[in-house]
Amino acid sequence: MAGLAACSVDGYGLSATRVSQGDGALVVEVYSLGANLRLQSGDQGFGLGASRRSYVFPAAQAAKLAPGWHYFLIDLPALPPVAMRGTSYGLDLQAGPAQTGLSLGFSETILASQPPAEASLLMQLSFHPDLPAQTRLSYCRKDTMPC
Repeated sequence: MAGLAACSVDGYGLSATRVSQGDGALVVEVYSLGANLRLQSGDQGFGLGASRRSYVFPAAQAAKLAPGWHYFLIDLPALPPVAMRGTSYGLDLQAGPAQTGLSLGFSETILASQPPAEASLLMQLSFHPDLPAQTRLSYCRKDTMPC
């Protein structure tokens, strides 16, 4: 059982999660130590070591998440984030649609969402991973412009 004590799956297990309210966005930071299986849409993979994953969600899609610190369990939104930053120390296997690879040591990834071309969206994002409360997100569909 000692080997299982240092593992997590998304926000469940040996992890600490901080939810911050930005302007039009919620930033969810998941800190984990040990083995970490990531099933979050757009950021699938496996890590062994220490990691910090920051996800930006439109506030309306993540309204059920209460701002503040959450330990050992949190339900992440099922929809893909509009942006993600991943920092890993150790072994990290990325298996998501936007990035596939293996790294050993330090790795850092920043990805923005890729909506379908037919979505016709205008999105403005100012993502501050180290100051998540200053993150700003606004978007509108082509049929509702100007926004």
